[in-house]
Amino acid sequence: STTKVPHSYCLPKMPGPADGGIVQNKRRRLMQAGASAGVCCALVACVVASVACPDPARDIWHGLHGAPGHVTASIRRQRQTMSDLGGRMTQDFWERMMRVNIDVFNEILGKVHDRIEKDAVQAARSSGGVILPEVRLMSLLRWLGGGSYLDICGLFGYTDKAFYPLVWECLDAVVDALWGEIAFPYDNPERLREIADGFCNQQPHGPAGGALLPNVVGALDGILVAIRKPTLEEHSNPAAFFTRKGYHALNVQAICDARRRFLFASCTTPGATHDSVAWALTQMAALLEDMHEMFYVLGDPAYVGNARVLTGWKGRNLSERQNNFNYFLSSVRMNIECAFGILVARWGILWKPLRHSYGKAQSIILCCMILHNLCINRMGSDKPISPPHKLDLDDRPYIDPETGGVPSMKNDNTNTDGVWTASPTTSMTVLRERLAYICEVKKMRRPKNARPHG
Repeated sequence: STTKVPHSYCLPKMPGPADGGIVQNKRRRLMQAGASAGVCCALVACVVASVACPDPARDIWHGLHGAPGHVTASIRRQRQTMSDLGGRMTQDFWERMMRVNIDVFNEILGKVHDRIEKDAVQAARSSGGVILPEVRLMSLLRWLGGGSYLDICGLFGYTDKAFYPLVWECLDAVVDALWGEIAFPYDNPERLREIADGFCNQQPHGPAGGALLPNVVGALDGILVAIRKPTLEEHSNPAAFFTRKGYHALNVQAICDARRRFLFASCTTPGATHDSVAWALTQMAALLEDMHEMFYVLGDPAYVGNARVLTGWKGRNLSERQNNFNYFLSSVRMNIECAFGILVARWGILWKPLRHSYGKAQSIILCCMILHNLCINRMGSDKPISPPHKLDLDDRPYIDPETGGVPSMKNDNTNTDGVWTASPTTSMTVLRERLAYICEVKKMRRPKNARPHG
């Protein structure tokens, strides 16, 4: 019988003369048999070579999934430990990989350990070995730092199927345990004063001394975080997430302090939503109405100014006084821009669109913000803030640009109880005019080479 060989090794049919067809057929059969024998010898040689020369890639695969025909439980129980991994890293390399130092890591681990610890006996029966809490936390931090899940599985010694259940559980534990790291004390005047002092310490002082904006308690802005297009099951209007920049995103609204720590964050609004609308939809926009009247947050002209949100003047054809005020307001408000920059630079998972569900994307963003605050609190400077001399705005006059008069904050728009009844937008306008006047009196000028601020 004729030996069958793979079609790729079959020789093309060779035509021969009619009187020599039998000879040609015999020659063809001999050549096919020789090719088949050569293929068999090559296969045998490959098997022998693979046994004699171990392949590192094959050993890694067998270590994770088990070699064919062998019991794999004893291999899978060889889980990585903290000493196995940390002993091979320098402090600098650890911080570059995990994005936090070892002290911050231990603090996080102490707060989430009981939430992510698993039963060793049950784990040995089901998967061959328990994945320790420290390895789970290291996996999460490396993933948030921009690591590939395949590389993380190979580094820590577990299968890719176990990665996402492990990471989601650890991420939820971190958010639940450390949620208090993000808090805006809108109803605590003493704490607000401390935040305002931090902003005072950053501001340039005019010849008369004192900060121009002594009662700032936060810088407000939004950032677009790219995500995949949500499904109809996740959101009723997926098209609302498509931004003018050409990708789907979440509009994240946040407030930060002078140390660029996030005091408030909301990441539920679709990316196509305007910043002013996104802010108005947050719970904090309503809660600020209960904040002490002397304090306010700073926003860019995209927001609607009111008694609690101070914004600069819009437009390009502004007077010198308005330009000067916009410049110094923006120099303080830029803290939120810096906070967003630090956040994205530290957590590499935000460098590309989040390929997860709408709800999971929100959890990832909040977790990164919480860890951002924790890093600044533990790894940043802890120098006490000594605020400069503060202006008492209630004792400073306001110059009406039209009449040149000096009306007080309580003008003719008062009710029978003597309470000023102007609208919130009007009160913001009056405050802005007064601050612009103070800026002019203190001879605070925008540098000639500085770009206009809006």
